[in-house]
Amino acid sequence: MIMSLIIQKYGGSSLGNIDRIHAVADRILATRAQGHDVVVVVSAMAGETDRLIHLAQQIQSEPASREYAVLLSSGEQASIALIAMALISRGQAACSFTASQVRILTDNRHQKARITGIEDRAIRANLAAGQVVVVAGFQGVSESGDVTTLGRGGSDATAVALAAAMHAKECQIFTDVDGVYSADPRVIPEAQLIPEISYEEMLAFASHGAKVMQNRAVELAAHHGVPLRVASSFGEGEGTLLTSHDVGLQQARVTGITWQTDGVLCRVSGLPSEPGLSSALFAQLMQADVAVDFFREGQAEDGLWIEGLVSAAEQATVQRVLETFGLVTFISAATISLVGRGLHEDATIMQQFAGVLASQKIAIWGLQRTDHHLTVLLDMAQVSALSSLLHTAFA
Repeated sequence: MIMSLIIQKYGGSSLGNIDRIHAVADRILATRAQGHDVVVVVSAMAGETDRLIHLAQQIQSEPASREYAVLLSSGEQASIALIAMALISRGQAACSFTASQVRILTDNRHQKARITGIEDRAIRANLAAGQVVVVAGFQGVSESGDVTTLGRGGSDATAVALAAAMHAKECQIFTDVDGVYSADPRVIPEAQLIPEISYEEMLAFASHGAKVMQNRAVELAAHHGVPLRVASSFGEGEGTLLTSHDVGLQQARVTGITWQTDGVLCRVSGLPSEPGLSSALFAQLMQADVAVDFFREGQAEDGLWIEGLVSAAEQATVQRVLETFGLVTFISAATISLVGRGLHEDATIMQQFAGVLASQKIAIWGLQRTDHHLTVLLDMAQVSALSSLLHTAFA
């Protein structure tokens, strides 16, 4: 009998302690009992990556990139061995693989690497022998044989890439929430579970603050048409199914609210008004792997200024890259977004959004509007109250 293939990914919260690891093993066995081959992708145990980051920063404030990747990838290696042991202790044959053993190939960036190919022969051979295969997420191997890492949430990308390469029936992302909600239910208790959502809407959620999935993983799923489900490893619900089409009727709608509070607005001032200067500055940031949003420029008495929103975690890198151009300053900033479809064309939604902002006398520093998200840049102190008001207004 030909068995269908299920890829299951378990994040750090699902592997918080030994009891949780045993619970994950039981869930894997239940999937096997339904007649599926199973490939499991795991993250490091909860808190382990942060512990390793802290260790590195005690040695170097900006750790050497190659060695940093080697260090951070070690958390997943512990997880795969523990899951495989838990399965073997239950009588289920299992085998663990690091990314270099599978050959999950990436480009040469040590952090935020992108997967370029997967050699799945070893996985297929072990599946054919009746084993469950447990693969380390978050990591890859470069053309030169170095360990690389895929960025925060990179285990999601590992799972989706494996599902695409192996034509899996479904890729299941297990986390500590029941699925995708209209807002973070830990912050807004009245948030509602979304049973089905389009890839485009999910990408807007992931790109603008929702921690449910890595945005690169959603991009991969959309590009390859991978059936993708987000569910809780703590319960038995169906979770949220990501689909390749907009769900339901085609009129505009707001699906949910999301926000980011880990940003800083970086400004470089006192610049000469030279053609191409802003392009050169932007290129330097891209070369340093720094993502910039709300990029804009203007003229002041002391010269040209250029600013953009970056992650607070990248502030030191931005300072180093840009201080050769001019005076660099940082201000804590946040974004809040409506996510849905038809948002670029529906004036009613924009008017209602603006009305909520005006009612609270909230000043916005920037605005972006696409078909699937409406995002404003604002003072971080405004986010908490505004998120609840917006969720109520568009519920």
